[in-house]
Amino acid sequence: MSVQNEAQWLQTLFSPLFLYFNRSAILLNVSGEPSFYGLPELTIRKSKLVDFLPELIGIDTRQKAVIPLITLSNNATVNFHINPHRNGFELLMLDASEDGKTLQSAQQTSNEAQLSHAKSKQLQQEIKILNNELIQASRAKSLFISGMSHEFRTPIMGMLGNVAWVEKQLSDDTNAMQKLNAIETNATYLLGLVDNLLQHGKISTEQLKISRVSVYPKRIFHSVLETMLPLAEKRNIVLAHEIKLPRELNLLLDEY
Repeated sequence: MSVQNEAQWLQTLFSPLFLYFNRSAILLNVSGEPSFYGLPELTIRKSKLVDFLPELIGIDTRQKAVIPLITLSNNATVNFHINPHRNGFELLMLDASEDGKTLQSAQQTSNEAQLSHAKSKQLQQEIKILNNELIQASRAKSLFISGMSHEFRTPIMGMLGNVAWVEKQLSDDTNAMQKLNAIETNATYLLGLVDNLLQHGKISTEQLKISRVSVYPKRIFHSVLETMLPLAEKRNIVLAHEIKLPRELNLLLDEY
């Protein structure tokens, strides 16, 4: 590539503008196209630096420096290169529009990341608050169930006490004893359900214990039949049953 071609290539890439000033920052010469950067018409030996480039007010032109990514009043993005010499200084302006776009995109990405992070923290806080509310609601439910269970337990215990007293009085009456046994079985079962409600509050704290006992299935079936027989008799229904199970058969379960 020839020197001329290289110069044209650089001109296309960066649109360089050379400005030459004396010590008083008065323009001495220009090489390039000032209009490309939106600069006003420049007059040799009259135009001052601060008049058409106020962005550089306060810049020490006695020191060699590079000032990147300066946005001009017309929104053009420029890199400035200052080269001082004995009689003044030279100012080179290079187009940095692509670098400015890249920087703007990076800033936008950074802002979006910060916004996303803020939203994530807010969501985590909302989840934490909701979780605490759920914990409080669960505790309130457990306290309610526990309180209601105690209210149920008291009259059931009274029923069982009266059934025990009546059993002593009617111990010779077989039919009456069967009915009382059915009442006692169902009351005891209901008491077990109430006790289960009392245990419900321990589930959330992992304190629930299951009591595994050996139970003969035939006894379970008889309990069910004793519960159903009064209802069947009330409706004039004959409830026939036959239970045949081997005596050695036992189940391990929690009775309630």
